[in-house]
Amino acid sequence: MIGKGGGVKDTASWADLIVIAGTPLFLPVAADDPKAKEAIRTLCRDIGFDAVDAGPLANARLPEPMAYLNIQLGYVINKGMGAGIGFSLVRQAG
Repeated sequence: MIGKGGGVKDTASWADLIVIAGTPLFLPVAADDPKAKEAIRTLCRDIGFDAVDAGPLANARLPEPMAYLNIQLGYVINKGMGAGIGFSLVRQAG
């Protein structure tokens, strides 16, 4: 449960949004400490994300525009697509 503005949000519904249409959501992880980065990536993978090494901590700002676009697509543009959207990283086989 997460408290917000005096109310409580049941977080169980968020777990359903980590994988959408069978595809885990892309989660870039940036850090300068390799051991800490791998620990976070492992935790994120364990709960279902496609946690990808995004390089050094300086790169942590790079996903912010993508997050803003996700919010716009989900809730603003053309009345929004809702919370059940996200980005995935597509890799070429081989």
